[in-house]
Amino acid sequence: MDEAHVPQRRTTIVTRDGTRLSVIDKGNRNACRTMVLLHGLCLSKATWDSHGNFLASDGDTRVISYDHRGHGNSSAAHISTYNVEQLALDLAAVLEWASPNGPVTLAGHSMGGMTILAYMGLHGTQRPVSPDHLLLVATAAGRLTSRGIGGLLSLPIIPALSANVGRVPDRILDPVVRRATSPVITRLVRHVGYTEDRNGVHASSAAWSINASPIRTKIGFLNSLRSFDTYNTLPSITARTTVLSGGKDFLTPKEHAEDITSAIRGAEHIHFPDNGHMLLHEVESAVISHLSSRELAAA
Repeated sequence: MDEAHVPQRRTTIVTRDGTRLSVIDKGNRNACRTMVLLHGLCLSKATWDSHGNFLASDGDTRVISYDHRGHGNSSAAHISTYNVEQLALDLAAVLEWASPNGPVTLAGHSMGGMTILAYMGLHGTQRPVSPDHLLLVATAAGRLTSRGIGGLLSLPIIPALSANVGRVPDRILDPVVRRATSPVITRLVRHVGYTEDRNGVHASSAAWSINASPIRTKIGFLNSLRSFDTYNTLPSITARTTVLSGGKDFLTPKEHAEDITSAIRGAEHIHFPDNGHMLLHEVESAVISHLSSRELAAA
């Protein structure tokens, strides 16, 4: 099947608290394997577009991607629900809706990877599907304030902003914040998120997505990441796990990947010393390789 002719179905899933999640379901709905791809903070499901199109083109793989609450085309929710623990419950809702056939792979970039680890810590009916394979890209299990520029999360201004962000109507605050921060965010994405000029298109798209994200989304999730911690979950994970890290990733340095792989039995750590946080695009072929049918069949 040609990538250009991969069937795509757009739908909306309503979570238990009424949040509407925008979902794209690609490939054969009854395929023998299913992959769910999760994006990072202030990005969207579009970051996985090319990966999903390629993977679903084999006819044997169903690929599902969606926007987290408060992101992309999904609806906003109360700022108190903007945390990784709630995102894990949202992932459970997506998997319950998908009712996948055969093996399931969960792949997440940055906050998407954190969501997967939080999901693996759910118990009983809260975790409707037990995945066979995890691919964690430029992510962490917690302790974000102790490494790299994640240390900025410990600044007291973040919880202060989270507590007060609702005092000014979003329709007034968001345009002001975008005008003030857009040039800075664009430069940071180009020079911190990416390390190679050839990714200019991806960098522009990522910067646009971050700039377009509501201030409530940015502040709410940043505040929650201060206390995010799934280290106790790691030893209980039995799914085959691959972790990718970048040597120039200042957001989630490789020490985070080392922690994950040392705690999950049999986990594999693959390091790209010359790449940054946006490994998803910088080493796209490697990401696809670790998700491909051949790779999973070999495993």
